[in-house]
Amino acid sequence: MNSQYSSVFLGRPTTRAFQKLMDDPEALAAEADRYSRAMHQRELARRKRRDRHYGQVEILRSVEKVPTEQPQIDPWELPGFEEGCGLPKSISVSVVDKEVETLVRLLSTLDEEWTYRVSGMKRLTTVLTSESGKRAFQIHHAEAIKEGLVLQLTDLRSSLVKEACDAIALAVELGTEAFEPFSGFLVSAGLNVIIKTTKVVRGAGDMMIRRIIRAVKPDKSHVDAICRGVSTGAHPVEREFCAKYISKLLSKDAPPEPIGSSLLTGVTDSWA
Repeated sequence: MNSQYSSVFLGRPTTRAFQKLMDDPEALAAEADRYSRAMHQRELARRKRRDRHYGQVEILRSVEKVPTEQPQIDPWELPGFEEGCGLPKSISVSVVDKEVETLVRLLSTLDEEWTYRVSGMKRLTTVLTSESGKRAFQIHHAEAIKEGLVLQLTDLRSSLVKEACDAIALAVELGTEAFEPFSGFLVSAGLNVIIKTTKVVRGAGDMMIRRIIRAVKPDKSHVDAICRGVSTGAHPVEREFCAKYISKLLSKDAPPEPIGSSLLTGVTDSWA
């Protein structure tokens, strides 16, 4: 073979057709050029495949080094939340601050899964069941959470409203000093529940108010709320139940003045 093309055709199988090319210098030169170009393109393709492979390997390695973000889980989604899972044995004010912040976020909407909201209300009573939790629970905590508790009374699920009534009553019984300033607000919300026609819901609201009356001193704002229900209540069911609560208040030595005035107004309206 012409030494000029020996490096070009190095490694190429020697066929009969190739042998004929060696006898024709012009054809041999053309074939050498074509073959050289083909080998060059093949080498470029090989390098691209290699670079693509190692490039993908490096990408995979870089992805493996990036820490994957764990999905955010809210505290109320954890097992044992309503039983007080995670609470220390001795509950401080700072612990209650954090708990109330979580519960306010949970109870601030009716869009959250209703079972989680029930768990949240039960966790509140779990905190108050602890002696240290009861001492740490302050008026500002009750003020922060009262709106969320009352909001649950407006849910369309009677089972949830019943749970909310029980939780509110129990919270007032356990944390009386903290909730006393807001007894009128809670009783007014309970009266709105009583106006509802569902018997089970009405019964739950009635029991909630009775428990609040028993727990709270008779000179607090719930007395005014009940007296207003007797004298100016727009719903006959509201006036009827408030008249029954008056007798409970009198048995606890409630101030006679607002009660007497409300009864007088109620009797006057009934005869009008």
